[in-house]
Amino acid sequence: MSITDPTSITGCVLWLDPDSLDAAHYDGDLVSSWTDETTNNNDASSSGTARPTFRDGLDFYHDQPTLEFNGGDDKLTIAADASLDNGEFTYALVCRLDDLRENSDPRWLLNKVNTNASTVGLRVA
Repeated sequence: MSITDPTSITGCVLWLDPDSLDAAHYDGDLVSSWTDETTNNNDASSSGTARPTFRDGLDFYHDQPTLEFNGGDDKLTIAADASLDNGEFTYALVCRLDDLRENSDPRWLLNKVNTNASTVGLRVA
């Protein structure tokens, strides 16, 4: 099954498409915002030095644009919104982990804190 437009999936409340970053960034740029492609405006943002790095993908990743997180403080945050609190989640993502040693700290790929302060996330331990 090929999905070219995730917003065609019933209930899609967030779609962060790396192609949308390609027109506004050069390889090596720090990314401070990533626009949600749905109509819910669940945009992701970051500030200061804790921003991921845009990679144009020309040298790797099959020429697809990506974001590179340093494994330290880089993150993107999405404000709490009722559209994200429906209790059910399906994540579709592509990632490459460079450092997943046995003794390394667990890495959060996704982490969501609900409006009632309960946390839902995907962690590689």
